Amino acid sequence: LAHLVVMFTLSLLVVSLNNQMAGPIESALDTIYQTREAQAPIVRASAIELLARCLSTASLPSIERALEDPDGLVRSAALDALAAVPPPERVRLAYALLTDPLRSVRIEAASALAAEAHFLNAEQRKPFEAALAEYRAAQATNADRPDSYANLGSIAARLGDRIGEVGRRRAD
Repeated sequence: LAHLVVMFTLSLLVVSLNNQMAGPIESALDTIYQTREAQAPIVRASAIELLARCLSTASLPSIERALEDPDGLVRSAALDALAAVPPPERVRLAYALLTDPLRSVRIEAASALAAEAHFLNAEQRKPFEAALAEYRAAQATNADRPDSYANLGSIAARLGDRIGEVGRRRAD
């Protein structure tokens, strides 16, 4: 029983700290967006990455705004931030970026939606499969690096593929 009380108390502490941190970060992000032209994209992307660490329902509008940012670096950071968002909401927010003009953003969108591919209907799967093919091609370009195998294995696992890309490559 004492263990449960300690765990509950720690959980409350973490939630409290999260709520205390989210407000100042959201406020700073609003300031950054109000002066967007004066702020470098790396500043906006860094702010989104910080916000992702303490994401809440109150900060979700900031992430949504970043998904529509004119700079691809910021859109990619916002896609990373969606990891903590419930799956149906993640699909709603990230789906449009599967057809983004920048390949890196499309790849990031495919990665963000890999575990939620089962939520996509047949028509929605077409842009997802195209972006996923780009992701795999990008990893194949770096096939001499161990992290490309790790990335392919990770995406295969999120897609529910037990053997995965790495297993098939080794079999070849």
